Amino acid sequence: MSDAPNANQAAFWNDAAGRTWVEAQDPLDRQLEPLGRRGMAALAPAGGERVLDIGCGAGATSLALAEAVGPRGEVLGVDISAPLLDAARRARAGSPTCGSPRPTPRPTLSRPAPSTPPSHVSG
Repeated sequence: MSDAPNANQAAFWNDAAGRTWVEAQDPLDRQLEPLGRRGMAALAPAGGERVLDIGCGAGATSLALAEAVGPRGEVLGVDISAPLLDAARRARAGSPTCGSPRPTPRPTLSRPAPSTPPSHVSG
């Protein structure tokens, strides 16, 4: 066991749990979508806003947020799981909203170092 904050969670989500989530991503996204819609309704993101999506997983909410904040807004999705971030990057690349060469909302997806406090996460 490591002394680094969240070391056990990092190990868990970067091994079988992250890969398993990616394999079951479509049904899990459908299952979690109602929660995401409720969160989006409560947040009510507006054009031009900057949003931090902590625990962005495979990126479904980050992509929805990017569409909501529009081309002048910015979304930063962070997650502890490299497999989920890889899935999120693939989703971003295939998104008609985020994948075009013209200026459009493109969520940035990154994984902070395990010892980085959340208040210091940057893209």
